[in-house]
Amino acid sequence: MNSKKPIVLFCGIVLITMTALTTWASLERGVIDGFRTLATDRWGLATLFDAYFAFLTFYLWVLYKERGLTKRLLWLLFLLGFGNFAISAFLLKELVKWKSKDGFSALLADRPNG
Repeated sequence: MNSKKPIVLFCGIVLITMTALTTWASLERGVIDGFRTLATDRWGLATLFDAYFAFLTFYLWVLYKERGLTKRLLWLLFLLGFGNFAISAFLLKELVKWKSKDGFSALLADRPNG
């Protein structure tokens, strides 16, 4: 895949879908109340742990790509607080810098100088 368009489209779908779902859920009850309900269910907890381990796994790529402690910590907080919103935002940020002619491996592995 050497084109940005499918990845940008995917990130857009994630952002739109997550915005719609979180808005819809918030109309029923607040996030804290939702967490209380989720935390009392074993499958709810398993799903929550699964999601956060995925966010932390993605963070390993962020650690590799980002230079500087401040940026790394801010991305960690953003990932833990906003999950897939943050993942899509980080990927879009990287896509802006990526030249598709350099190949997909450049998107994944190239690091900024410094």
